[in-house]
Order: sequence, then C-alpha cells, then structure tokens
Amino acid sequence: MSQIKLPKNVKTITVSGLHSNIGKTLLSQHLLSLIDNAAAIKITTNDFETFITDKEEVIMVEGKDTWRLKKAGASKVVWISSTEENTLDSFKTSLSLVADYRIILIEGNSILKYLNPDLSFFVCDAKILDYPKIKPSRKLALSKTDVIINNLREGLTDCQKNRKIEELCAGINSRAEFINIDLKQTHNANSTLDALLNRYKL
Repeated sequence: MSQIKLPKNVKTITVSGLHSNIGKTLLSQHLLSLIDNAAAIKITTNDFETFITDKEEVIMVEGKDTWRLKKAGASKVVWISSTEENTLDSFKTSLSLVADYRIILIEGNSILKYLNPDLSFFVCDAKILDYPKIKPSRKLALSKTDVIINNLREGLTDCQKNRKIEELCAGINSRAEFINIDLKQTHNANSTLDALLNRYKL
C-alpha cells in the first residue's frame, strides 16, 4: 500500500473515531486551540463525488465542522469530500494548499491507510462494546493510534464498563495510551492534551 511521505519539517496529527458524532471535531478543536500555525484537513467519505476546497464561503458556514475547526484556531482549513478509492489522490492534491504550515491536523479515518502520523488519536465510547465487528477503516485507525480517548459523555463514569472498553481496545492495539475523559470538559481536556503535545514535541 502506497504511503505518503511528507517533508521532515511538517508534523501530522490525525483524529479518527468509532462513529459519527463521537467527538472527533471537538477533540480537533481542543488540539487546534493549543497549537500555533496549524492547518486542518477535514476528510469525509461519500459514494458519489470527490471535491477539495478551501473557499471561505464553503468552509465558514456557521455550525459546520470546518467552521468549528477554523474558529478553534486553525490558520487554514481544507475540506476533502472523497470516495474511498480517491482518498489518497485527494489528500496528495490538498497538500499544496497547506504547504506553508508546520503542523497539519487531519480529521478522518481512511487516511491512516496511507499515512503514519507523528501523533494519532482515536475517539471511542461505550458503543464499542456493542460492535461485534468494527468497520475495517475504523479498526485500522484504532490499530495504528497512539492515544485512545474514551469520551465520557456528560461526565458519566462507569468504572467497570470503562475497564471493558480499555480491554477491548487493548486487544486491537496494546501499545496505545488509553485515556478516560469527557471532551466537553474543556479545561480538563486541554490540560491533558497539552501535556501529550509537549511529550510528542508538537
């Protein structure tokens, strides 16, 4: 499988997740608020068409994920909507739009087929216990990730359930760091993430 190689001075962070609305963009927002001069690439997969845009009138539609990334602190936001088979070519094309940035945050699962990031996050929650078989792109993202974020919805904590989630994730990726956190608790999330970014020299 073809792997993307970026210049050594460019660092990449990826954010992937178990399902939609799990907190990927919220995690990306926290990360972007802690990093200077970062670009963000949002990748969504569809079955019909491929487009790449950084146009303000598309990116800055209030409430959209791309708008949230920009408002969080991204210096530049690019949106890729691509079929699965065009993801690699679309990402390579998008790199010309973010060539001036030292850190690129990429939100999406499928890019991990082609990229070994400097730091990768995978967001899960208790729903992972109901998945008899995780979708291949999500399982790949989980297997490659450095940090697993178990997003505790509204601060609800079930220690026994969280241990089961950690054990299940460890069965797929035993080397990843596992963190229980409510991503809506901004101060706690940012404190934890800032320490991780420093550890990874990002």
